[in-house]
Amino acid sequence: MEITINSFSEKGMNHNENEDHVIYMQIRPYNDVNITIAVLCDGMGGMANGRLSAITAAESFMSAIVGRLIHHYDKNKHNFSILNYRDRIISSVMYSIKYANTAVCEVATPGFGSGTTISAVVIADDFLVASNVGDSPAYYYDSDSDKCMLISQIQNRAVEEADDISSEEYDENKKILTHYLGEYREISDNIIQIYTVEKIHKNDCILLMSDGASDICDSTDLKNVLTGPGPLNEVFSKILSGTYSEDDKSIILMEIS
Repeated sequence: MEITINSFSEKGMNHNENEDHVIYMQIRPYNDVNITIAVLCDGMGGMANGRLSAITAAESFMSAIVGRLIHHYDKNKHNFSILNYRDRIISSVMYSIKYANTAVCEVATPGFGSGTTISAVVIADDFLVASNVGDSPAYYYDSDSDKCMLISQIQNRAVEEADDISSEEYDENKKILTHYLGEYREISDNIIQIYTVEKIHKNDCILLMSDGASDICDSTDLKNVLTGPGPLNEVFSKILSGTYSEDDKSIILMEIS
């Protein structure tokens, strides 16, 4: 199974600089399974150092998750495969989100608010873990079921299941969307949302988006694009670059083959 990654990022019309940041990497520790890591952060517009917060969060998460995963291999070198310890992948993602949050707090200008959303995906062979803080969504296109679904769990609960929950629960879930890294020195577990897919397949796609990009495409549009003709990276670049937006627009597209 191979994963091809493409990204697109463009400054918003009314912004002095692009406050989004994307980063991705593929590793194969000790000749075990391939591990693909992708992170998208959207610095908080109107807050001090939004761009710095996004860069700090993305790079801190990447450094932490790689170090954490390698640590598991170093402790268990003989006949060890991370796929047999999937809980360690999930706990490593949780740890790395918290590490990124601390890093964002440390670079904040004293007396001024600063922060960023984060949307991250870790794929070990065919096992996927998505994590999210804030309103930058992650989508998963399942080629077997021909469905495009949100895998940023907070938005699944707050939006897609709104008809099935009480108004009080809906309001509480919507509040989760307003959280961000750098908001609190210590981030609680209930703010960090985790979603897993036990087995991804050939022809599946994963898409991370800043809200500037997701505001342009809803889930129906995304399914049509993901299943339509043409190289997906070119299709998305054309859609996003050809659309006016005051906000920064960024995506990471991961195609399984």
